[in-house]
Amino acid sequence: MYVSEPFTGRLNGERQFSISARRSTPSGGFDGIIFATVPLNHFTQFWAQFAPSAGYLIPLVRNDGVVIVRYPLLDSPSRLSMQGPFMTHLRQSPRGLYTAVSQADGVERINAYSQIKSYPLYIS
Repeated sequence: MYVSEPFTGRLNGERQFSISARRSTPSGGFDGIIFATVPLNHFTQFWAQFAPSAGYLIPLVRNDGVVIVRYPLLDSPSRLSMQGPFMTHLRQSPRGLYTAVSQADGVERINAYSQIKSYPLYIS
């Protein structure tokens, strides 16, 4: 499975990302690609319902540090440093809890994160 970096759609002008995966025949041969685009506002509207206060950040991050989407939307890094606390913890464990200063806004927070199933995606 591949998850793209966020991009602006040519048809609708909306920020989105794409997900694609190989489709195989029963014998394992190539049978095409399954492809979908997902609007970023789908996630921000969903997370807005559950964030207990404005001080919460909820990012969806690829395993290479690319920030797919974040609630609330911020003008902050679109890629996290591989030496930063979030990416350092991801390399150590697929889920965890730690306290650190956020690369997004410089605020110290308690961070709980988890890999989403076996996908190359993490939510915090």
